[in-house]
Amino acid sequence: MDVAELQIELIKYIVHTNDSDFLQQLLQAIKSYRKGEDWWERIFEKEKEAIEIGIQQLDNGEGIPHEEVRKEINKRLGLIGY
Repeated sequence: MDVAELQIELIKYIVHTNDSDFLQQLLQAIKSYRKGEDWWERIFEKEKEAIEIGIQQLDNGEGIPHEEVRKEINKRLGLIGY
């Protein structure tokens, strides 16, 4: 997708959503990006801990490949061709 297509997709999504929490988070992310802030500094300690645990699990070979997760989700949702 080129820049113009990305802009159009974002505009469509923003215009058609009524999720004020999502819009607030998006606005905050854009403002932080412009200021050069690191998202890591804005998240809660519990979120940081969860991310660090996940990284450790991946380092230990305990991860599940993306394709397996997709297949399982499609299966649970009853989507054809999972």
